[in-house]
Amino acid sequence: MRSPFALTLLLLASAVTAFATETEVAPAPPDLLRFQNGDRLIGRLIRQDDEVVVFSSDTLGEIILPQSGVTVIMGNDPKGVPIEALVGIAPISQNTRSAPSAEPKATPPAAPVAPPGADQEQTVAKIAEKVDAAPADENWDGKLEFGLRQQQGRRNVFAVDIRGSADRTIGENELRAKARLLYGEQDGEVNNDRYDASLQWRREIGARTFAQSLSSYFQDDLKDINRNLEQNFGAGVRLIDSKAHVVNLGAGLTGQYREADLAESGFFTLLELFQDYTYRFSKRVTFRQNAQAQYSPEGGTRFLSVANQPSGTSEEADNYKVRFNTVLQGNLTRKVSMNLRFEFEYDNTVSPRTARTDQRIISSIGYAF
Repeated sequence: MRSPFALTLLLLASAVTAFATETEVAPAPPDLLRFQNGDRLIGRLIRQDDEVVVFSSDTLGEIILPQSGVTVIMGNDPKGVPIEALVGIAPISQNTRSAPSAEPKATPPAAPVAPPGADQEQTVAKIAEKVDAAPADENWDGKLEFGLRQQQGRRNVFAVDIRGSADRTIGENELRAKARLLYGEQDGEVNNDRYDASLQWRREIGARTFAQSLSSYFQDDLKDINRNLEQNFGAGVRLIDSKAHVVNLGAGLTGQYREADLAESGFFTLLELFQDYTYRFSKRVTFRQNAQAQYSPEGGTRFLSVANQPSGTSEEADNYKVRFNTVLQGNLTRKVSMNLRFEFEYDNTVSPRTARTDQRIISSIGYAF
């Protein structure tokens, strides 16, 4: 015969076992993927970073979407949307009382209720297309670059390159603003001192054609150019437009105003040819190149002046110049990039002959914002 103590332990163990059997652990609430167009998808978040979101659902399985096109709401987020509201279940009205009726009204047959997730099966197949077709962000995309060279020893060299750019797309219009500061010293003497800025506007006028306006300003003390303003109007054609290669070619007319101490100052009209090329090696490596040639048909003898007094003439001061720039950009992260540039410029109107040709190789680090 069992003792009362043993019988008590046996009854207590039986009660604990029965309670554990009847109690089930509540499953973790599902996560929610919300798209910019209002569509939502229920499932489980696998991982996410600054660029992509990896999400798993019973309908589509595992999918990869850009981070900028979706918002993730975790199932354990107390501010998240109730699951009942996601599957089309209307909330129960708090006011269920109605006025009495003398005659009972015929109740219309209930419409078939679609099972939870049926609507998703019809719309979720279009989600990826809608994300890709969503309009581009119309905010400015900016970038800052900084390059520095400092050397001490047989020669003391100091050079700094600071530049910024900003791009924006509004419908058929593309805007690009640039600014640059180049300064350098060698053995205590300034060998580079240039400031410039530009604003380019391109508007699509056809499947492969566009109109262009380019406003620019620069000053360069070493080239004896106090002010140089240019306004270009032109049009171009997109010769190649693929995922990896883009080639543009165009022409236009440029109005130029220049102030200089030794060379001729005033207004000039220049014919212009321009070309640019972009090659995307991968998502992280891009090569860009652009060239520009300008020529003024207003040739002939040019008068040189010093302190506003004529001092001589020159037969070689035809107004033409050529620019050729390239940049190889590698993205280290989504924000940080390394840039290697080659820049060449020849301006025939610059009075010091040694300053007519200008070329440089610059390495810099950039930050996008």
